[in-house]
Amino acid sequence: MTDFSEPNFDGFLYSFDVFWAAYPKHVGKKAAKKAWDKLKPPPNLAMAIIADVTLRKRTPQWTKSGGQFVPHASTYLNGARWEDETEANVSAYSGIDDFVRETQ
Repeated sequence: MTDFSEPNFDGFLYSFDVFWAAYPKHVGKKAAKKAWDKLKPPPNLAMAIIADVTLRKRTPQWTKSGGQFVPHASTYLNGARWEDETEANVSAYSGIDDFVRETQ
């Protein structure tokens, strides 16, 4: 398992608001905020989560049927879905690259 405890930076870039803006299904915001607060992700984990969401938004599972199969954000967070494997045809680096472009 990856250690996400260091480094410890503060800032908006790693906040729930950035996660929520990146997440494609905007339902259940209160439950998602509660799950985020419970998780208390350090900045590098928050960045990994946001990068994973950015990557998964382009996968067939999350895009088919108009995003019908995108889990609610609270389900994603409570289930640590960023640790799930992604589909083989999507590069993890492209998710990180997209996240950086979206935040600039």
